[in-house]
Amino acid sequence: MSLAVGTCVGDYEIVARLGDGSTGRTYKAICISSDNPNVARNEIVALKILSLAGNRDEVRAAIETRAAVLSSLSHANIGLCREIFLPSGGLADRLCVVSEFLYGETLADRIAKQSVGIAWEQVKDILNQCIAGFVHAHERGAVHGNIKPSNIFITREGTARLVDFAPLIGTAGSLESGLLNVAGLDYSAPELASDQAGGPDMQADVFSLGVCCYQAIAGHLPFPQLEGDAVAAFRARWLGTEELKPAFRAGAFTIVGSECREFLLLSMRKDRKHRFRTFAEMQEKLSRVIVRHIEGKARYELISYLGHG
Repeated sequence: MSLAVGTCVGDYEIVARLGDGSTGRTYKAICISSDNPNVARNEIVALKILSLAGNRDEVRAAIETRAAVLSSLSHANIGLCREIFLPSGGLADRLCVVSEFLYGETLADRIAKQSVGIAWEQVKDILNQCIAGFVHAHERGAVHGNIKPSNIFITREGTARLVDFAPLIGTAGSLESGLLNVAGLDYSAPELASDQAGGPDMQADVFSLGVCCYQAIAGHLPFPQLEGDAVAAFRARWLGTEELKPAFRAGAFTIVGSECREFLLLSMRKDRKHRFRTFAEMQEKLSRVIVRHIEGKARYELISYLGHG
């Protein structure tokens, strides 16, 4: 269902349609209420509308829990969640997530502009900011559950912000599965392929951020993109006994030393026991990754990969 400009949803009036994601449709909207405790009148917000199934009372209870967690996040590297609510009327089977409106571009946009990868120092800066946001979120019990390049926003000032935290993750058991199954499975942790998975956690977020980092450096995913029935392909990929490892043939990996390969492998290990356990561990290892130098009559530091001939 696409909403026309001027349609009102709760306290918000649709201004423009921003786009469709794997879990819902996002609009630019304006708050038209003077009584909303979370958003000021005439403030521009991002309004995401998701389809949900299941018992409405259970969903409402889950939303109240999750909204309290997400509203507690206040960090320079996290996009603010203003409120989560169930609309009435013709949208009674939907879930609305209201977030601050940001100006800039996503990491996915930036990767699309750089087919051979983004310069390492830019990637490292974005990654360090994301890790800082994750540390803050996990200290407050918030798991993202759907991290991918389109959910890493880079503002005009250069600040990286984690956006679009999955609105039901970790709050209502099976309620979260409907969102996970259509999320960015190319970035999802291997353990989530199992029916016994308890949902995403910190190490699942670590894996997803590692995939984003690899793609930003190389310009492509570390593993073949899932096609057809993405859920079935995701399960087939990760439920086997084989330990998949990414190749490092992209020219961009000539810019950085072996520490970068080790960092990425520890971020994306299939076996959780061999993956970074925390973002603090991830950040410490990241600090050791440096660009290569070439010695001659002068010393040259490699900045970014441009191509080959």
